[in-house]
Amino acid sequence: MRSVYYMSMLLLALGAAWSSCEKDDGPKALRNDMIKKTDGPNLVGNEIEFAYVMAVPGSKLDAAYAEASIAGAAGTGFDPNSYHTGSTGQDIGVPVATDCTTEGGRSQAVFIDTLAATLRYRYVVPEEARGRSVSIVFSCKAKNGETVSYRVPDQKIARMYMRKGIRVTSDDRCYISIRNMAAYTLEEVRSQGLAGEIDLIYHYRKVAGIDYGHVLLSPGTEAEYLEGAVVPEGATHVSKVEKQVYTFDRHLVIDAKNEVSAGGYSFIDDIDFETYNPGPALSFVLNMAKCESVWVVGADGKHRAFLQVNSVTNGGMTISMKSYAM
Repeated sequence: MRSVYYMSMLLLALGAAWSSCEKDDGPKALRNDMIKKTDGPNLVGNEIEFAYVMAVPGSKLDAAYAEASIAGAAGTGFDPNSYHTGSTGQDIGVPVATDCTTEGGRSQAVFIDTLAATLRYRYVVPEEARGRSVSIVFSCKAKNGETVSYRVPDQKIARMYMRKGIRVTSDDRCYISIRNMAAYTLEEVRSQGLAGEIDLIYHYRKVAGIDYGHVLLSPGTEAEYLEGAVVPEGATHVSKVEKQVYTFDRHLVIDAKNEVSAGGYSFIDDIDFETYNPGPALSFVLNMAKCESVWVVGADGKHRAFLQVNSVTNGGMTISMKSYAM
């Protein structure tokens, strides 16, 4: 709704400017503006969405263009529709452009028959952009020959990695590597020689009078906490783990309806990994619940992760994570 409000205000402001121009005999100029619609850090594989506003009194729009300094991944380009909000809050699209194509870093949309439009442009962040900055220049041409452009502030792309929807189950797929961002079975750990890459073991255990439940354990933690869990031969890492009850990453949400209301709208960014100080963190966390999270610092001190619990069942959890190499 915020973006719709801003778009309306932009169009009103542009309309007022054009109205004032029409009161004299001066030129009726092509105008443009832009709003970035997505929030949070820019991640490889995610979309960065913009709304590009164009209008020209006394003529019609011909075409819109976007030039990215690093070619976007598949899915990058203009949406041919201009949107307005329906009575129940849903987006309603009206086709205003055709020939929406992307070749390399250049995207274009050819207008059908309109003097004003707002087009959505989605840039899907490619692996090539990781840790770099991407510049995007929007431009528009009117049928009367006028052109105008808008340079977007450089978009910094995060270095971190992200993976969502990792299913872990007690005594099966329970061995977690934050460097690989994956969970393995005991057989996979043994056959692939992964013992030295296991940072955490997921275990579910009921203990009378103790809030144990869903736990994350370092393979090298105290034996009393590992009771009932199988530790692969050679898995000896002692990771630092710190439970977070109120730190919640919006990027790591899977079920927005049931997770966002419980956790809020914060994001973990590169700077959070770089400045996080684990202090006297433990080598295990107990009684993990949905929408809770943990900071993890690997035994090598070079790999860090933020794990978030999306859902829990008896003997299993679904987690999502961001990881970062220092």
